[in-house]
Amino acid sequence: MALQYFEFYRGNLATGFDYIYAKQTDQHAFYLRVPATMNAPIMDVTDPTFVFMREQPTDAKWRQFATMWQDVSFQWPNIERKLMATLPNWQADYRQVQPGATDEWGLIVQFDDQPDVLRFGGVNAFPEDFAAFEKWINSYDGGRLR
Repeated sequence: MALQYFEFYRGNLATGFDYIYAKQTDQHAFYLRVPATMNAPIMDVTDPTFVFMREQPTDAKWRQFATMWQDVSFQWPNIERKLMATLPNWQADYRQVQPGATDEWGLIVQFDDQPDVLRFGGVNAFPEDFAAFEKWINSYDGGRLR
């Protein structure tokens, strides 16, 4: 099973959503974190132009993110292993009713040997290991090696 891409988001309609996109191409793998404060549209990670590389210019529609991405080519096998170890323990849907603002999250993952994407998400409820997962997934922002 080879990981093609994943998308992760967390937030709500009132404050917006932080997004993380990661994708492997033929040449390398990249990671892009887009904070809610940018008010950016949701990106289509499957778009062939959605690629960030040092060796080629960024497509004009993605140029505002050209300085925000991280090259995770060397970390990609570790990212893949972590997802493959974590996701079998997760349910597809987590929900809990509680007063106040909602806390929504989602994870979309595509492996090359699976015809459909894997979708996980929740509203005010999380897998047991979610805090550690979120800390790990955010740790790639800023170019820190994992």
